[in-house]
Amino acid sequence: MRRFPKGRSSSGLPIPERVYSFLVEHTPERIGDDCIAKRTETTTEEIAPLTATLGLTTDFEQTQGTCRLCKLRTLVTRSLRYV
Repeated sequence: MRRFPKGRSSSGLPIPERVYSFLVEHTPERIGDDCIAKRTETTTEEIAPLTATLGLTTDFEQTQGTCRLCKLRTLVTRSLRYV
């Protein structure tokens, strides 16, 4: 397994930027932390505080719901930015 500097991936972007970009690209889909983590090359532990913070802003929403990607009922986050 290839190692990258803490907080970075093969894309070179910091984790918060990867999460933000991923959610905006998938507007208005509701996506769970596990699926966000898998697709942004991070861990759920790294994602949870970021999505919780984003959920407090007016551009994002975090609620209980069904993840668009895995279809599991969980805490999901979605971008409201372009809705």
